Amino acid sequence: MIKKQIFIILGHIFLIIGIAGLFLPVIPGTMFLLASAACYFEGSEKFYNWLLNHKFLGKYVKPYREGKGIPLKTKIYSIVILWIGISASLYIFRKNLYVELILILILAISTIFLLRLKSY
Repeated sequence: MIKKQIFIILGHIFLIIGIAGLFLPVIPGTMFLLASAACYFEGSEKFYNWLLNHKFLGKYVKPYREGKGIPLKTKIYSIVILWIGISASLYIFRKNLYVELILILILAISTIFLLRLKSY
């Protein structure tokens, strides 16, 4: 039961970040909406169905969940923002080898994940 509650809370957090990302140019909103849907899928069928069928937000999540992928523009935008953000972080933490290695690992895994996603 606690596991479901944690997924619901994470779903809400990702939903808020995702909605902000639709309006702020530095946050890839679609990725956070997808994370929210994944959390809701595990935690609450009610919230999951609400998100998928939402008039505005559903169009960002439904195609991915149906196996169509994400818009190419979203994929490119997410990769660019990822590289800019992590490059800036690498510059800031350039004297801490462990942080640099973790950031490079995050960058590599995230980039590979995004590149492997279907796009339309």
